[in-house]
Amino acid sequence: MASFKFVYLFILLTLTNNFVTTIAQFDRGDLNYDCSDNLTTPNSTVQLNVKTLLSYLSSNATANKQYYNTTVGSRNHSESTVYGMFLCWGDLPPQLCSQCVANATKDILSDSYPNCSLSTNARIVHGDCMIRFSNRSFFSTVDSSFYFAACSISDAFDKTNWMSVLSKTIDEVADEAANSTVGAKKYATKEARISGGFQSLYCEAQCTSDLSPQDCRKCLNASIANSQQFCEGLGSPVSTRSCSIRFDVYPFYRPSTALAPTGEVSTNFSTTDSQHPAYLSHNCSSNETMITTDRAFLSNLKSLLSSLSSNFTTTKTGFSKTTVEGKNPSDTVSGLFMCRGNLSTILCQQCVLNATQRISSECPSSKEAIIWYNHCLLRYSNNRSSLISTVDTTPTYQNFSIVNTSNPNQLQSFFTWTMATTLPEVKSVIEDSTIKNYGTKEVKLNDQQTLYTLAQCTPDLSNDDCGSCLDKIFKYEIPWCCLASPEGKVLSPSCYIMFGLSPFYTDDDRVEAYRQPSPPPTSAGDVPIQAIFSCKHRLINQLSKLWY
Repeated sequence: MASFKFVYLFILLTLTNNFVTTIAQFDRGDLNYDCSDNLTTPNSTVQLNVKTLLSYLSSNATANKQYYNTTVGSRNHSESTVYGMFLCWGDLPPQLCSQCVANATKDILSDSYPNCSLSTNARIVHGDCMIRFSNRSFFSTVDSSFYFAACSISDAFDKTNWMSVLSKTIDEVADEAANSTVGAKKYATKEARISGGFQSLYCEAQCTSDLSPQDCRKCLNASIANSQQFCEGLGSPVSTRSCSIRFDVYPFYRPSTALAPTGEVSTNFSTTDSQHPAYLSHNCSSNETMITTDRAFLSNLKSLLSSLSSNFTTTKTGFSKTTVEGKNPSDTVSGLFMCRGNLSTILCQQCVLNATQRISSECPSSKEAIIWYNHCLLRYSNNRSSLISTVDTTPTYQNFSIVNTSNPNQLQSFFTWTMATTLPEVKSVIEDSTIKNYGTKEVKLNDQQTLYTLAQCTPDLSNDDCGSCLDKIFKYEIPWCCLASPEGKVLSPSCYIMFGLSPFYTDDDRVEAYRQPSPPPTSAGDVPIQAIFSCKHRLINQLSKLWY
């Protein structure tokens, strides 16, 4: 199993000591802020000037302004002068920039940012834009206060190759962002392929437009150095009050400041997500030490599979785990199955029955094995600790439509970016779902097409373990550089992610499955649905209720 390590760091370095932080992580899309605890009083001159400043910022977030700064002062009270600016991330379309700034200035005066409107020094990141104001001028000055989000290290990459590509690419993107005159947009992105597969590195750099090229590069250099110091070059993002730099293995930035293209995504993706529990793949233990002829173990394995195939009648969650103890520890075997979160009892039953029979024939003497269907997974092992309540991300089953290109078209780039921003949101859905560790999310790709996404972990995992399992798939198993269409799936032993252009998890599809004639079995080892009807009269009653 690939190791996956997260080290969460939060570091705040400031030039003054009167700042307090209210967040522990910086990332685009978050609502982050740090406001000085040196507060003015309501309706004071400074506070009224802050309100006027915010109004100026909002009214100037129009046309193609990605950055704007201004000053609001009082004729006889220079100490009440307020300096302020807004900055939108460089990939944001102008329409969305003005909307972001308008929403941010409105929220600053509300309870969304407690006491920020009374602060004499504040920085607010509101999704895709940043607002900053102070009673001291900060224009054209590098502020090296920074936030560090996370270090992620995985043996999915050759670290030497990764560092070589990262060093070259991040230097190029910093040069490009800094190489523009004062007042110009200082933003750049760059993508580089990591050798040995379909993985890419995505880099983004930005400075406030009031910085000189030299000061912008100085700020970015400090951010890069901080990343290298605290995370051996594997940390991202690093954001200061004057610049930010970010790199990751998925396309987190928009491919263009233009609005999404209106073209329809064409596809010839061959999917097995039919209404019937189609077989996908299996994996038997190949290590010689994991192959056995021990009759006691094989007898216990047979009992285990029999128990799993009958447990769907006693569980309403589509998940069951059990252990058959042997007289000797080496004869003990544990197993589990998990059906898709919204699956009906009858389809869960059909899938588990097929899985137990097929895994018996495919892996007759394995001490551990896993089998995937499009409706369920089933696995067993002689090592209970590696199977129950434990994250396991290998082996995996993958199915994508791939085009090996270094120059994707605009439509391809947009649907890939849409997927990359949508799939992490499914994790939030999972945390609030009534079905443990299961979630779906839909988002419009264009006027004609919708992207459907689904993620699920085995219910015995904690929220944190579920999140880390899905992160592993999201970052290292999806070929972001080369997706020909927004359709595919990755299934591991502990979790999986599916996405596509058809509503493969809707109730209507499942009801329609019952009305159709039963298909021939996927293989000789799969149980046809008629066998279920003849053996389980109670399920026929359930079926008739669904028909009528």
